[in-house]
Amino acid sequence: MATTSIPPSIAPITSHHNNQQTHLYYLRACLSLSQQSPPKPTNFRVGAILLSRMPTTMPTNPPNQPQSHTPPATYTDTILSTGYTLELPGNTHAEQCALAKYAARHGISEEHVDPPRPQSIILYVTMEPCGKRLSGNSPCAARIIQTRTSSRQNNTGPSAGGARHGIDKVYFGVKEPGTFVGGSVGCRMLTEAGVEWEVVEGLEKEILKVAMEGHEERKGKGGGDEVRGTNIDDISEEERRRQDAMPRNPLKRMMEADI
Repeated sequence: MATTSIPPSIAPITSHHNNQQTHLYYLRACLSLSQQSPPKPTNFRVGAILLSRMPTTMPTNPPNQPQSHTPPATYTDTILSTGYTLELPGNTHAEQCALAKYAARHGISEEHVDPPRPQSIILYVTMEPCGKRLSGNSPCAARIIQTRTSSRQNNTGPSAGGARHGIDKVYFGVKEPGTFVGGSVGCRMLTEAGVEWEVVEGLEKEILKVAMEGHEERKGKGGGDEVRGTNIDDISEEERRRQDAMPRNPLKRMMEADI
């Protein structure tokens, strides 16, 4: 069963200007979460925080004042869920765990993440969401996109009755290295689906050091292309049922079998 509690050490910011300082605060918290992930040669240790962001004051331009004097908007955040790599059973990624825990707490599917507007749904994650996985699990970029697709098609969940748009923006600290699946396509997938994303600079070395802990074992065994992903059977029963229920393209499955 998914653990639904939020670590007490991660406190949301209750008044901020949605700036670099804000983003680094949450990425440091994500980095702390990633350190709870067990080091393995076939995974990146990643941490994620899912939150809602509510505007508390909007910028207004006083009469006869230049635009440069307009005070910035302020926002208040509420943490919805957190996750880190392998937190839940199976070959689970950080974003996947955060979405699954939120869904479990509200009794909904993980695609239906959308508190009432005008709150924005933000995802912070140490590393760019993956666009391809060799384990058989759905890529994290696809999961993020699905929250928006399902939000347009359904009217269920915590915000039933209101407009639904899913995850609005993703902030992350580093692009995904090509260790396992070559060039990353996560950002491209998000862009094509209309999901905003932004790289927040400043913690690259710390994030990669934690993410790649345990990869020394892989290098010691030769580290060639033969070790490029986790066991395709290493999927939780819940994930297997979810994927079995999804429509499949037979030709695509034949192509994937050759990877």
